[in-house]
Amino acid sequence: MEGRIQADINTKGSYAAVEKKQYNQLETRGTMDVSNFKYSSTDVPQGIQIAKAKAEFTPERINLTEFDSKIGESPLQATGSLSNYMEYFLGENGTLKGQLAMNSNRFNVNEWMSENESADTTSAELTVIELPTNIDFNMTVAANEVLYDNLNLKDVKGNMSLRDGILSFSDASMQTMGGTIGLDGKYDPRDLTAPTFNFNLNIAELSIAEAFKSFNTIKAFAPIAQNLTGKFNSNLNFSGKLGQNRMPLVTGLEVKD
Repeated sequence: MEGRIQADINTKGSYAAVEKKQYNQLETRGTMDVSNFKYSSTDVPQGIQIAKAKAEFTPERINLTEFDSKIGESPLQATGSLSNYMEYFLGENGTLKGQLAMNSNRFNVNEWMSENESADTTSAELTVIELPTNIDFNMTVAANEVLYDNLNLKDVKGNMSLRDGILSFSDASMQTMGGTIGLDGKYDPRDLTAPTFNFNLNIAELSIAEAFKSFNTIKAFAPIAQNLTGKFNSNLNFSGKLGQNRMPLVTGLEVKD
């Protein structure tokens, strides 16, 4: 680890305000600057670099006004804010609210995937993912290019929100295989014994030949596709419940075209 962190943060207030949960009366102000930060380890051999980042603290929120980084070989910029942070950290029932906008010219997901991880996913026991109910967070993502497995995704963008323990995706889209894939949906694990999901997949003008080359599932279930040319469109809505192994329960699965 190396780099420079410069912080100038002041806070003042009364314990009486804390007891009364009047956290907005705690005057916290200042700035934190990070420059030329580098981190790598055996667990993160790709390395993380932050050329410059700046956060401004006020009683109401923490503003991330600048974040210029490189995650492995992928450039990443971000801006955002956190609000209600004092009540979240000091109170018992505070909800942390925030928003983040992330942008990248070219993000290589493959760099963060290993053969061991791919092999482990077939044997490791999966469990239901529980989501916090005291976080209200929105994130937007935009990337000119994303490399994932053998896919080259262009113009990737979308919105993700976590609110009341429900994870939602909206206006997510990408260009690949000569066409466009859109995604909207939500994952609701508030009932951990029977978490639910509801997703809508919109496929437009995808090349049949490219899809056959890219997806092993098509090779396995529709081998005839290797002899086909042309494009296809589809709009699928699938919803249901997940089992404790995070896999859909076939008995309650609904698929609509």
